[in-house]
Amino acid sequence: MHYKLLLFTEKIPGTKAEIEDMLMPFNSNRYFENFNDDGEYIGGGDEPIYPVFTWDWWQIGGRYCGQVLAEVSTISNDGIYVKNINGVEILSQLFIQIDDSIFFETDWYGYIREGNCLRCDGAYVSKIKNDRAFQCFAFIGLDGEGRARESWSPSVEKYIEDREFDFWLDKQKEEALSKDAFMTVIDIHD
Repeated sequence: MHYKLLLFTEKIPGTKAEIEDMLMPFNSNRYFENFNDDGEYIGGGDEPIYPVFTWDWWQIGGRYCGQVLAEVSTISNDGIYVKNINGVEILSQLFIQIDDSIFFETDWYGYIREGNCLRCDGAYVSKIKNDRAFQCFAFIGLDGEGRARESWSPSVEKYIEDREFDFWLDKQKEEALSKDAFMTVIDIHD
């Protein structure tokens, strides 16, 4: 299954490795390496707590590519590449995939532009202009803690709904807005 994850950070993530480090506590392989094929715990020390959500693969944007509508003021064909559009930093999988020897990224603005906004996969929260950007299954907050709409509970062997998820997501958006934090959309698979 694929899920939309929002990753809140104090600044734009610098590398994919930096993002992977923030996602690592939720990696299913990391958790399950402590168990044998029969599900018995074989790791040292206390049995690890099952993460609130897990992933085994991820991609910036992915199936949820372009769901962030970020205000970028005036859009011009000045050749600015990837992260900085007229002084506003955004993150877009589309920009990363463009072969600049064939196309100029600004040639794509007509397809991803809405007025003075661009569709992208991450932006500073203060620049995000659509509610759809915040619709998600899970998020990792500025404190590195994760929350999900529902989580697997090994003790009762079923998914448990987090009835306060939207409340905590709204709180995270408020904090991110007050700190001028960045939000990246991640497609996670598990």
